[in-house]
Amino acid sequence: MRSYPAILVAALAAAQPSAARADRLLVPPKARAFADAGRHAHERGDYTAAIAAFKEAYVIAPAPALLFNLAQAYRLRGDCDDAALMYRRYLASAPPADEAALAAAHLATVEKCTSGHLAMRTPPPRAATAVASVHAAPARPAHSHLRELGIGIAAVGAASLGVAIYEAGVAYQASSDVERAYAKGGHGRAIAERDAEGREAATMARIFGVAGVAAVAGGAALYVLGKRAERVPVVAPIPGGGARVAVAWRF
Repeated sequence: MRSYPAILVAALAAAQPSAARADRLLVPPKARAFADAGRHAHERGDYTAAIAAFKEAYVIAPAPALLFNLAQAYRLRGDCDDAALMYRRYLASAPPADEAALAAAHLATVEKCTSGHLAMRTPPPRAATAVASVHAAPARPAHSHLRELGIGIAAVGAASLGVAIYEAGVAYQASSDVERAYAKGGHGRAIAERDAEGREAATMARIFGVAGVAAVAGGAALYVLGKRAERVPVVAPIPGGGARVAVAWRF
């Protein structure tokens, strides 16, 4: 593990050994910064952060030593498949004999790991962890909350409409009672009180009716949105490492 920082430093230093090669192999400061960050993360055992930093450095300045660094970080994190791929790519860059021998030895180790003949002392491969987390996670989609909220609001709206219908019936009955009382020649306080009851019931019917219609409409809209709007992430591998994530909406 201690040999890999030396390879990294040597590779970055060799990027500018002479004026003849300076134009071709200048290492941008940003790439150096990412490489240093990856080295520091590797030294403190944060291999996930080291991998991320080395990838960023390689995108800017694809030095072969960064492939070896990535292979080391993958191996120590337990990602045997990714480590094997990085070791092979590093060996394909024709490194010096001693460094090639070290990479080949590590490659043989991780190839045994991928075949299941070697028990790694590091955490299990990332792929296996991801599969386990998928099985352990609840299958409930996030957009189901919108559907549930829509159903709840629509139910409240339906209850409001029920109250509105009841109050409308009370108002109609009161209006009929008042008309019959007037037809029979009645008058006075009793008719006025009955008329006031009818007017109050009619007002309540309008209020609950408007609120009920709005709630039912809003609940239906939320239900449709929750049912039909789904974020579908699509991950596509990119040649040379990494992945591209696209998000699509289905209607």
